[in-house]
Amino acid sequence: MKKIIGMLSILGMSICSQSIMALCLGCSCSVNSNSVAFGTYNPIANVPSNTVGTITVTCRALISLLDAPYTISLSKGNGPAFNDRRMSAPNDPNALKYNLYTSPARTQIWGNGTGGTSSVSGQIAFLRLLQTVTVNHTIYGDIPANQTAVKAGNYSDNINITISY
Repeated sequence: MKKIIGMLSILGMSICSQSIMALCLGCSCSVNSNSVAFGTYNPIANVPSNTVGTITVTCRALISLLDAPYTISLSKGNGPAFNDRRMSAPNDPNALKYNLYTSPARTQIWGNGTGGTSSVSGQIAFLRLLQTVTVNHTIYGDIPANQTAVKAGNYSDNINITISY
């Protein structure tokens, strides 16, 4: 199994392993993602701040004899654990807690499958010659309400994406 790791905002990583390439002529794959931008957070609001982002897996093939299953895992970022992800700001010693989820219900943390987290599975299905297949995966972000200790500023975190196939 081959793993490729890249930051959430990195574009154009290859995900085709040698075993897949042996059954695929003219194949190339890439992963693109956009930032999960929360916008302005109100620390005294009684409701969480929610947003979404997208991870896109794209594969191209002249000829392929297979479907390619894969799993997408996310790192914990700068936090000490998946269930305690944290964004930091240069002017604030307090972290802004947040998390990333696999569904709109925001109940299952998107991680690497350990510690109560889940990864997300997908499959690239090649059905004809000269084909490009794109699969989008939505990331659901949430900042819990009432984090009054944080100061105004720009908060960020870096999340690595790992694709195993």
